[in-house]
This record gives sequence, structure tokens and C-alpha cells, in this order.
Amino acid sequence: DGLREAVKYVCEHAPAGATIAHETPGAVRYYLEKFGRTDLRPRAISDPQFNVLEEAASSTSGAPPLYIILQRGRTYFENRAEMEAVRAGSMTASPAAGADEKMQSFALEYEVTIHGVVAAEVYRAGIYVASDYVRARGLERTSQSLKDASYALHKIVLLSKNMNNR
Repeated sequence: DGLREAVKYVCEHAPAGATIAHETPGAVRYYLEKFGRTDLRPRAISDPQFNVLEEAASSTSGAPPLYIILQRGRTYFENRAEMEAVRAGSMTASPAAGADEKMQSFALEYEVTIHGVVAAEVYRAGIYVASDYVRARGLERTSQSLKDASYALHKIVLLSKNMNNR
């Protein structure tokens, strides 16, 4: 289901002490041992003692980074909101004095596709300078479209929540 490839990607790219948020504790521990990366810290997203957003905030303030492995088949009531927040991308935006706008964000780094279907996604929490992030990905011309799409998605999520609360 793409987990092995996702964990392998993190093992090949993560610095020592990084955290991996996921939903398959036994399998992730096995792959961390198999790939020789027992220094990485696995955490279950649905664990009530773990919060992806809080961990992401600490990882962007000097702590080792946070990688998040999402699998559609591992979506539960306990992790649904956090998975949606990660997939939505941007967590916060704050202007830095005399600098470009900085965004604390979840960036999609890797996808595992099996038979044309995305089986697993690897995100990394980070702080990005908005214009650099857009330029690095060749998105200058589409940045307004992305903002418009993000706003529309936000409205849809709010509408959906309102309908579910009725």
C-alpha cells in the first residue's frame, strides 16, 4: 500500500532525530530497522498524546523536522482533521519585518503511486518564503490561481462543516 516506499524515502532524506507521523506503528518500526534508521522518531497521528500541528510548529523552530506519511486507507475519525490540515498545505502566514512573507506549511515531497493511484504521500513541515517557494516551482503565473483555488477550497470545507453540524 505504498508504506514501504514512503518510509524508504524519509529514511533517505531525513536528518537524524526527525519525526515521522503515520498510522502504522508496527510496520513503520519494522521498516526503520530494515533501512537502518532507528534514530528517527515514529509517532501515530491518531495518538491522543500527539498533535501534528503542534509538532510541526516545534520542528520549524529549530527541532529536527517532521515528516508526515498519509495513506487514504488509513483515514480514521481520530486523524481526519489533522490529515486534512496537512493536505491543505499552509498552516500560517506571517510577514517578517523587512522581508518577504513567510509561510509555515506542509509541503508534499513525495508520492507513491501504484497502478495509477496515489497510495501514500510524504509531507514535510517547514517555513518557506512565499515568493521563493513559488519561484522555485515555476508557479509565478499560477500563484493567483492557487490563491483563488485555496480560498475556494477553504469555503467548501467551511460549508461542508456547517452542513455536517445541522
